[in-house]
Amino acid sequence: MIRNYVVQEIAHRFGDEMLLWDDWGMCQGPGSDDDDTADVDELAALLVAADAGDLDAERRLLDRY
Repeated sequence: MIRNYVVQEIAHRFGDEMLLWDDWGMCQGPGSDDDDTADVDELAALLVAADAGDLDAERRLLDRY
């Protein structure tokens, strides 16, 4: 659930609206190729930093997106 929320927040940040049943990349759940908790933690930290005005974090999020 948290993994999906992080991905949805990033998508929303860059202008893409995801529906609750959309599953992009990391949203595909356990067992997918993108199942990596460290990635989710890193992306969440980048979201928090970008929300605080860190332009480098914003750029890194866009690159990952």
